[in-house]
This record gives sequence, structure tokens and C-alpha cells, in this order.
Amino acid sequence: MKKILIAIVLAAMAAGVAIYLATGSVAPAPGPARPAITAPSSAPAPQADAAPISSPVAIRPAQPSAVAASKAPWSTFEARYRKGDYAWLLANARSAPEKGSYTMALKALAPCFNLLKRGNQDYQAEALERSEPDPQLRAVKRAALQAMFARCSNLPDAQALGTQLNALASERAAAGDAVYLVERDMPGLVETRLPKEARQKRLEELLAMNDASVATLIQNMFIRSGVTFEGEPLSQMNIVPYQAAWALAVCSEYGECGGAGSVQADENCLYRGNCDYLDTWQTVQRELPPSMTARARSYYERMHDNLSRGNFSAFGVN
Repeated sequence: MKKILIAIVLAAMAAGVAIYLATGSVAPAPGPARPAITAPSSAPAPQADAAPISSPVAIRPAQPSAVAASKAPWSTFEARYRKGDYAWLLANARSAPEKGSYTMALKALAPCFNLLKRGNQDYQAEALERSEPDPQLRAVKRAALQAMFARCSNLPDAQALGTQLNALASERAAAGDAVYLVERDMPGLVETRLPKEARQKRLEELLAMNDASVATLIQNMFIRSGVTFEGEPLSQMNIVPYQAAWALAVCSEYGECGGAGSVQADENCLYRGNCDYLDTWQTVQRELPPSMTARARSYYERMHDNLSRGNFSAFGVN
């Protein structure tokens, strides 16, 4: 059960920034896994053609042009992150904490630190040629390495970048970074000793931001028994399909997707040997048994309907 939960949570911030803040590293040592190879990171994102939940009538994932603009205070900095303007985010990391400048810089730069501390591109490319015997897998990893270095161009070296990251991480709370404040207060939404009405109001306010970072935080915090969806308490048996539905929603409704072109997918390939580049929808379909897949689809379709109509009261606190 835990493996399924881990596999379907495709949250870049939770998987990247939070781990960096805790450990100074965003990726474990390479593992021995050698899964199927389907697409290098430079290939077009496959979301448009994926069959998400084993049904010809299942809702297709939204393309970036179909994702509504974020209304969060940090939307301009998040847009810079999505464009891959990492050098700009570093240069402006302290300029606007009320717009999440610290967090968006950390989100962008933590994977680059993890990359650069392993050596320059030529060194890593030569090491890859020596260490990977499979020609096909080697080619896919080479493409992932090139994609990562392209994202991390025009940045300081690993030592200087690490110093910057440590400073930003230590200053973020005192600076009052907007995303940090939401992260800090998120556990209060499920704290039953606090007034339920106030917690529900805050949850609906956050959902109304229509923001990927907020949706990811909600996804991680609200996967627990007792929260409600459309007035029905979430039971233990439905936690996994409900979480899968949230993973689908974070992709299709907010544009935070896995698969080809994502930082997470390239890191998975380079550091863990997981180079199948499945998108969010394919991952859910692969990881869940058929009975849970059907429930995940049902939850997602209802989530999609409620979110598209702005019916945020459908999502209830415990």
C-alpha cells in the first residue's frame, strides 16, 4: 500500500524542495532498477494521447493551454519556474517574499544543485558512457542529462549554488515567504481542535487560488480518513484511489504533471534508472489494481466537475 501511495504522488515541491530543506539533497543514490524504456525526456509530453483510466470515455488530461491561470500571489514567480527561467529566479529570490520568491527559487534550484554537485556535464557524460552497458538505456539517460543541464545553465557552480540554497532555506520563514506561510498553516486545516467552520472556509479560499503549489499541499495533507468529499467521509479503503484522483487533478487541472519533459522524470531516469517516462495518467493506471482504478476514475471525474464549476465546498475538512 505504501509503495502505491509513493508511486502516484507526483508532487514536485514535496519531492524536491522539502527533501532538500531536510537533507540538502534531492535525490538518493542510483538504484539497481532497470525498467522498460519508452521515451527520452526530450520527447514531446505524451499526455494528449494517453488513455488514462482504461476507458474510451475517460476524461483526457488538460494541455498547458487549457489550464486556468493561477490566482495565487506567487503566480508570476511560478510562471517563471514553468518557463525554466532559473537564473532569473535565483537573481530575484529575495525580491518579493510576498510573491513566494524564496520558495520558487528553491523549487527550481534544488534539482540543479543536486545535478551540479556530481560534476560538470562532460564529466557526467563520460561517467555515463562508462557505467551504463545498455546502449538504449544509455541514450535515454544521455538525453535526460542534457535536459537537466539545459535547465541549469547560467547558474553558479555547485558550491556557490549550495551556499545560496542554504541561505534561502534559512531565511524563508523570517522573510514571510507567501508559499511558506501556506505550508506552515496547512496542518491546521486538519487539526480537529480548531473550529471546523474556519478550517473549511480556509480550505475553500485556497482551492479558489487555482494553483498547482496549493493543490499539491492539499493533496498531501488531505489524504486521511475523516475528510469528506461531496459530503461523504473518506474511508480507509478509499484513501489510495482518492489520492490517485488528486494526482490526476494536480496534473490536468493545475498543469503539474509527470512524464516526458518533467524534472522529476529526468531525475528518476538519471539517478534511479527509472526511464520509462510514464505520465501521471499512465503511472496511476499501472500502479493501481483494476478495482482501485475504477474508483480513482470515479473520484477524478467528480473532482474535475466540482473544480471546473468552482464548487470548492465539495472538499471537506475532517
